[in-house]
Amino acid sequence: MAEFELHPEILQTAAGSIPEDIAQIQTAVYGREVRASIAECLYLLQQSYEQSASELAEIQTELADLKNMVNQLETALESYQQEITQRLDNAENMLESCSQSLEDYKQETDQRLETAENVLESCTQDLHDVTSRTDVITEILESVLEPEELNKVAGYPDLDGDGRVSASDVSMILAASAQGGSGGDSGLTEEQETLADLNGDGVINAEDASLISEFSTALGVGLYQNTAIGWMKFKKDKGI
Repeated sequence: MAEFELHPEILQTAAGSIPEDIAQIQTAVYGREVRASIAECLYLLQQSYEQSASELAEIQTELADLKNMVNQLETALESYQQEITQRLDNAENMLESCSQSLEDYKQETDQRLETAENVLESCTQDLHDVTSRTDVITEILESVLEPEELNKVAGYPDLDGDGRVSASDVSMILAASAQGGSGGDSGLTEEQETLADLNGDGVINAEDASLISEFSTALGVGLYQNTAIGWMKFKKDKGI
């Protein structure tokens, strides 16, 4: 197919733009119908071009809006990623701090346990030393004092004087405690009242009754000897 070309003479008489061409055609010497058709075609072309240009402008505007939205989404995504990264960093730092605190606490606990073990060992040794000294003192007292003198020094609660703490002595102290609590006469001699005041607070009361009952029970299971020395060990263990 041959390439379409305008004749140079036509190009010389062309107005150069659609509006000017339309004006020129409308005033040309051609027939009325031809001029009208050519003018109408050019007018429709111009309308189509303007409509296309308008639609293109709208599309370009929409594309620009979409591009802005994409940019905003990218910015928001980048900001979100930075926030997530920061939170992860904070979480890692907190975990590291907790791990360090736990390690420090473990070391401190181990140190305290070691100190407690050393103190317990020292206390055990001290207790052993005290027990050894008590045994030595006991041997000295037994070798130096007569049994009656030793009973008196120890405050051994042998109220009936039979040489041992028996149910009779327990009953006498319990009865004296009950009488003392009601304001009555204890029914004991002055020497017996001294022996019955087991904790040495100057009165015979429920505390003394509790102590003699506890000592009697301990004697029954063999925790102490039923002697002045046994009574002294009991009082030492009770802190009286």
